[in-house]
Amino acid sequence: MNVLIVEDQALIAMCLADELESAGHTVMGPAATGDEARALVKSTTPDFALIDIDLDTELEGVELAREFTHGGIDCLFVTGKAGIARQNTDAALGCIAKPYSPTEVCLSLNMLEARHHPATQGSCLVPSALELY
Repeated sequence: MNVLIVEDQALIAMCLADELESAGHTVMGPAATGDEARALVKSTTPDFALIDIDLDTELEGVELAREFTHGGIDCLFVTGKAGIARQNTDAALGCIAKPYSPTEVCLSLNMLEARHHPATQGSCLVPSALELY
């Protein structure tokens, strides 16, 4: 599965990318800003986007997720701003609050893929770190 990572903290983005690649996913990015993410999406459309809410501005990630969702890209917030995520449930399928384990993010992606794309093989058990909307 193609996964776009939008995260402005380089270490978090690199750890997450490594975990996703080890699990067999193709990682796009990571992008540190909304503009970088939009540029990546112009060349290849991801299956899912993992988006931090607090990028250049406090709500840039919410605006980006809403834009991607309207364009047909499933989004999941990975953020320390879970309260803001809950106020913007139209923008993403759910949220994993920081601090999180990259393994939990992989499990969540597998579950979401199985739930939203029934032809794929995967678990439908909801990981404890994932809050669905």
